[in-house]
Amino acid sequence: MAFILKCDENGVESKWENLQTPYLVKKCNEQSHTYVCCEFSSVGDELLTSKWNNDNNLLPKYETYLAVKTDIKRRKIYIANSISGLIPAYYYCKNGRFCISDNFWEAINYIKPTKDDLDIECIKEFMAIPYPLLNRTFIKNVNILLPNTLLEISIDTLQIKSKRLFNISYTNDKHDLDDELESFYKNLDSLFGRIKKECGNVNYGVGISGGIDSRIIPHFAQKNFMKIKGFIFGVKRPHYFWISQDHSNARKIARKYNIPLMEITWDHNTLDEKLEQEMKVYPLGSSELFKFEFVDDFDVLIHGGNGYVVGSSLPPNIKNMDDKELASAIRKLGILFYPKSLISARIEKIVQYLFKKNIIIRSHIKWFDSLVSEEIEEKINLDIKSFIKQKRDQEYNNIDIFEEYFHCILGAKNKFGAFESICGTKRSFSIYMPYLLKESLSWDFELLQDRTLLKKFISKYLKNLSEIGEQNYKGRIQKKNNTLTRFFSIVKFILKGNGTSNLDEKYFDSAMRKYYETMDSNINGWFYSIFNIHSYIKDIAKFDNPRVATRVWKMKMVLDEIENCSYKRFLINSGGDIVE
Repeated sequence: MAFILKCDENGVESKWENLQTPYLVKKCNEQSHTYVCCEFSSVGDELLTSKWNNDNNLLPKYETYLAVKTDIKRRKIYIANSISGLIPAYYYCKNGRFCISDNFWEAINYIKPTKDDLDIECIKEFMAIPYPLLNRTFIKNVNILLPNTLLEISIDTLQIKSKRLFNISYTNDKHDLDDELESFYKNLDSLFGRIKKECGNVNYGVGISGGIDSRIIPHFAQKNFMKIKGFIFGVKRPHYFWISQDHSNARKIARKYNIPLMEITWDHNTLDEKLEQEMKVYPLGSSELFKFEFVDDFDVLIHGGNGYVVGSSLPPNIKNMDDKELASAIRKLGILFYPKSLISARIEKIVQYLFKKNIIIRSHIKWFDSLVSEEIEEKINLDIKSFIKQKRDQEYNNIDIFEEYFHCILGAKNKFGAFESICGTKRSFSIYMPYLLKESLSWDFELLQDRTLLKKFISKYLKNLSEIGEQNYKGRIQKKNNTLTRFFSIVKFILKGNGTSNLDEKYFDSAMRKYYETMDSNINGWFYSIFNIHSYIKDIAKFDNPRVATRVWKMKMVLDEIENCSYKRFLINSGGDIVE
């Protein structure tokens, strides 16, 4: 789906295009025009007929949708974004002009920004975090519509009123574990039944990388008679002699379920093809270039991304953290890129896993300071502290604050990520958000740490899969591992290698360097005037953290598109409706 609604001195006009991801319905008459983007058509049909603009309680709480209603009689525009926020929307309001679109480039095309419209502070923050902070974008006055939000816009004055739709709070009620697991099973089974009814007898894809989600999804898909195909992106033999840990576990899981497994390498598609798709649908996220390939063998993707509570792993001792400690936890686990080499990051993980000690190794500060100054880092800190204070005033507890920031705000910007929809190329459904949110808000806190409930679920209902090791360097799911077994699991992981996280190896490939040189030959004034970088290749690509390098690369690409107005190929092609 793609749409844009514009309001200025020429009146109200809309344009839309149904791209099937997600579902789009619309209803137009003399009194109002309503557009609903949603995951399930039944939800769209309900919102088309209900008067949710008069009574917000008519909006479904635990569904995914973006609803837009133009009320000609009242001279109002109403926009409702669900608690999951998985359908992105960008809006602009200034100088008597308003627009909202789920396509970032449509908003850019509407305002046609100049260099003065660049949000330099936000652009520099992007170098320290994988997403724009909270609701800002790289362009001034172009904001992201946050989840769980209702906007009311006056057509005549363009005055905007914003309010929160629903209160969501973790209650930590005590329940019997067996009852929790049984309820979890029934709700998952019901969700897969809904997906099958919605999409029919198509081919369903599931990423199988040896992780927890890839053990659960095939079970319920087969139980609901869905035709599924497994796939894994990555390098089969990262260390040449052994099959990677990911591929080895993925093959075992596929054999258990007797389903086909497609092992897709990173060079399945060209860099130009993937970059074009990523720039079209995912310009504001971190680079997904080495995380996905295009897959033609299935129609609908079912995944475990965008988990709110159930799919996440909370920091230890989060319940007792003060605001300073909570801000640090959000930075570390949620958004902040620590300027360090990949080797430093791996040492930190090994020490934490073996000895349960948290250490921080800071390296490459000097070159990182050329991108992110102390002032920018302090601004990020202040924004996070302000967010925490705002939620404290609303009587949120630590878990509520952490989860809303990490999953509802950051996760909402991930709809077109690699593992959530293969960069917007597939209609997709998460098994967690928002459909299992309601019951997970009352689980015991201990079940939310280290994905404990999911592991117990596998041990009870999928025992034949619990013997298979985890995707990372940890041991088998159903066993408590002592220091010695943890040590051997790390050794095994190092020898076999990680097949799905080979960004560092791919980044330093000679072909990639040649590609960067081609890109860097296109000298762009905006990018180089913002950052003290002589050239991308000389100043950034030589450092050994490719995640930062590709982030800089993507930023340059986005600024190039805006400055050169070459983004117009990403705009909606079909016609629309004149509202008045």
